[in-house]
Amino acid sequence: MIYRLITLSFLLGFSTLLGCRKTLDLNQDVYLNIEDLLHSTNCAVPCGTVAECEGDQARIRGSVDAMNIMDFADKFYLLDPTDNDYRIEVLVDTSASAQVFSLIQNAGGQIALVEGVLDGYDAATGFSCDRQFVLLVQTADQVRLE
Repeated sequence: MIYRLITLSFLLGFSTLLGCRKTLDLNQDVYLNIEDLLHSTNCAVPCGTVAECEGDQARIRGSVDAMNIMDFADKFYLLDPTDNDYRIEVLVDTSASAQVFSLIQNAGGQIALVEGVLDGYDAATGFSCDRQFVLLVQTADQVRLE
């Protein structure tokens, strides 16, 4: 009886975990939260694996991380508006850098809507490895404040 309860608990927990991940349609005209993107079946893959979402155009909605606006490096970070534990790096093409950073330089904490191409890389995190992503922005009109 106890064995069956343990097995049932494991199966329910495992199915719940799998049920949390869903496939996102990146072709929709919808801005996604960062957590939803990173936990989707499109992007949640182990290190060494190219995710389905890599190379796709994505629309991300996040708050501008005031501590990580780096115009000298043509990058900034967005934080998930509902959970600041999730973030994504945004790399801006040098041809659009001046316009983008004049827009966001004093926009820390404000919601930004950013479009770009997703690129993935393997990142060592402690004793493990995570597949992480950057959003590549080519033009200034791909970044706007809400």
